[in-house]
Amino acid sequence: MKLSRIIPLLIIVALLSYFVGLCNIPWRYNTERLERNPIADLPHKELKRITSPDGAVDAILARVETDSLSADGFAVYLVSVGKQLDLQSLDFDRKVFYANRIDDLELVWREPKFLEIRYSRGDIFDFRNNWWLRSEYPIEIRIVPKSESFSLSK
Repeated sequence: MKLSRIIPLLIIVALLSYFVGLCNIPWRYNTERLERNPIADLPHKELKRITSPDGAVDAILARVETDSLSADGFAVYLVSVGKQLDLQSLDFDRKVFYANRIDDLELVWREPKFLEIRYSRGDIFDFRNNWWLRSEYPIEIRIVPKSESFSLSK
């Protein structure tokens, strides 16, 4: 094959590879689901564990110890009742909340499948409003500032 035919083919292959990488293709989504928890390698200290009113799920509040230049973070995880937190798990669904510089953080089960994360002031970096214990057991999570006004850290 002549070089004049190979170069355009290489350019086409490179462009296709680039644009396929930008698309949201189902197989790509599945590989992202298997990524580890990004804060899993940082030391965690379980501060509080609160069981749902029906005894099915534990909400765990953990302090995430960061380096000396950053404020420690606080993460909320959901697990089956009594189960230990496995930070090396590929199950990305466990962490439902992550924040730092947060004041008066409180976990409240309003109903068996309804968890509120209350706080006065803080910087929230990660939050998801649902979690599934099993396909028939969805849990809704809400973040609720305790103040009607400003809730960001100063």
